[in-house]
Amino acid sequence: MMAPTQYSSPGWKQVGKMWAGVIVTIGSIYYLIATARAKRPYVRSFYPNGLKDELGGVPARTLADAVEEASA
Repeated sequence: MMAPTQYSSPGWKQVGKMWAGVIVTIGSIYYLIATARAKRPYVRSFYPNGLKDELGGVPARTLADAVEEASA
């Protein structure tokens, strides 16, 4: 098949620069999103006196409590 021009592929140096550009672009976008988004609020996972004292509510019901109440 005849072609009016001959296709020449880029050299490895140019290909490496292109890949480096893609990686830097993706990394930059990730960094910008990571710094711009809101931070997660700090929530304690341990309460020395339990959640009942902390929140002033009643403790959660257990399965044993529900069975005891149903059988009464």
